[in-house]
Amino acid sequence: IEKKYGIKYSVMNELPYFDCVGLHTIDPMHNLLLGISKLMMKTWKEIGYLKDTTFKEMQEEVNAFTLPQFVGRIPRKIGSQFMGFTADQWRSRTTIFSLPVMKLKLPENDYNCWAYFVLACCMLCTKTISEEEVAQAHVLLLRFLECYLKLYKEERLVPNLHPMLHLKECMLMFGPTYSIWLFSFERMNGLLGSIPTNNKYIEEQFFCRFLLTQRIIWKKETFETKTIAEDDKESISGTLLDKST
Repeated sequence: IEKKYGIKYSVMNELPYFDCVGLHTIDPMHNLLLGISKLMMKTWKEIGYLKDTTFKEMQEEVNAFTLPQFVGRIPRKIGSQFMGFTADQWRSRTTIFSLPVMKLKLPENDYNCWAYFVLACCMLCTKTISEEEVAQAHVLLLRFLECYLKLYKEERLVPNLHPMLHLKECMLMFGPTYSIWLFSFERMNGLLGSIPTNNKYIEEQFFCRFLLTQRIIWKKETFETKTIAEDDKESISGTLLDKST
């Protein structure tokens, strides 16, 4: 079966309510932010729109922005051509900084093509979204792909452009991007990666670190509970003494 159809047999496929394709979702974080945003930067650099000096100019312009606190930190690695950029930095760069910064650095047609994608991301990367807004974002992504094909031809097509057109179905079935993307998963990967290990028996070291953390929390809670109990005892004793006098 695998050789003929490209899939392996699973008894779950015999369940009438299980849809192997429909019940899987596309991660907007990897698809839009770490995928297509990166792709466009790479494409413009290869074409010659973006040079080493251009990235430094972009960093200087971004540093001049004054932003509200909820936006987070200003990306500091644009000058190094986005090396080590996190998904959250790609989100800020795409939805907030890219349109004003890229205005005079791209030809008009390329800029308009990118604007379709940015507007779609601004609509999709929200905690709440209506069905009408999902449909509008889908239309913007279709226009972006049409412009992409006209400007950069089929030679620059990549597989990641196809799942983008199925985000509408995923969101209508599973909800907004905040409920399906993998930011929390990547954050946990970062926490696990920060734990020092000797690259041997890593699972055991993670578990020991977890137990140690839980023990510290338990001791802290026990100490606070004991302290509160003693304080209550003293206050009760003091109240009884005052009444007796």
